[in-house]
Amino acid sequence: MHTRASFEKLLHDHGRYLDDLYIITVRYVNYLEEQYEMAYVRSEEVIREYKEAGNDQFDDKTYSYPWYHDERWDEATDTLEAIEDEVDELYKIVEGMDYI
Repeated sequence: MHTRASFEKLLHDHGRYLDDLYIITVRYVNYLEEQYEMAYVRSEEVIREYKEAGNDQFDDKTYSYPWYHDERWDEATDTLEAIEDEVDELYKIVEGMDYI
C-alpha cells in the first residue's frame, strides 16, 4: 500500500507542491491512513479476544483460525482491503495524470 510520503514524493516530483491538488490528495490519503489504522486495531482486538479466551488454535479441518469466522474480524479485514484498493487506485490516477 502506498503511504502519504509516496504521494507527497510523486506530487513533488511532478512539480506540485502545496497547491490545491497536493493538499487535497495528501489530506485524503491521511484520512485513509487513519481509517486503515482503526480497522487494523479492530481486527487485532478480535484476535486478542480469542487468544485471551484460549481459543487461538488453528483448525486443520477448515484450515482457519476461529476468528476467521467472526463477523467483526471479517468486517475489519474487508475494510482494510477496501482501503488498500482505494489508495492503490488513487496512486495510479495521480501517477497517470498527464497535466501534472
